[in-house]
Amino acid sequence: MQTTTLTTLTQTVRCPNCGSAAIRHYYDCRDELISCSHLGEQLIHTECPACDYLMKMRSIDGSVIEAYAPSIHPVHFKR
Repeated sequence: MQTTTLTTLTQTVRCPNCGSAAIRHYYDCRDELISCSHLGEQLIHTECPACDYLMKMRSIDGSVIEAYAPSIHPVHFKR
């Protein structure tokens, strides 16, 4: 029998975009036979209701899965 355990931790943090209160969820998904997701086992999801900031990333290597911050325009980034 396959057993999956999903552990979550929720924190209130400051939004890195606007400084308002944001919610950060830590997901730790362990499965006895296979990984719960093709993205890895440990995910961090941060969202801010004030500015609509969103960041989903893998906690193992910091790779970004999805990001959205409407107030940050790509022209502000230099290569």
